[in-house]
Amino acid sequence: MTIYDSIGGAPSVRVVVDKFYGRVLNDPQWAHYFAGVADIDKLKSHQRSSIAAAIGGPEIYQGRDMGAAHATLGITARTSMRS
Repeated sequence: MTIYDSIGGAPSVRVVVDKFYGRVLNDPQWAHYFAGVADIDKLKSHQRSSIAAAIGGPEIYQGRDMGAAHATLGITARTSMRS
C-alpha cells in the first residue's frame, strides 16, 4: 500500500492542497508570491498532481522540478524560515 492509498487517495490530497492555499493566500508573508497567478484552480490541480505522484498515486507529474518552478521567486532558506 502506498502513502497515497493509506491517507485516503485523491480526496485527502485535495483537502491538503485546499487548506495549504487557504493559508498561504491569506498570509501576508506568502500571499504576494501568488499575486500574478491568474488561475489558482489550475495551480491547485497542478499541486495535487505533484503531491499525488510523489506519494505513490496514479498521477504522472510532468511539471518542472521544485527548484526550477520556484527559481525566479527569490525564495531562500532564510525567507522560507521566517515566521
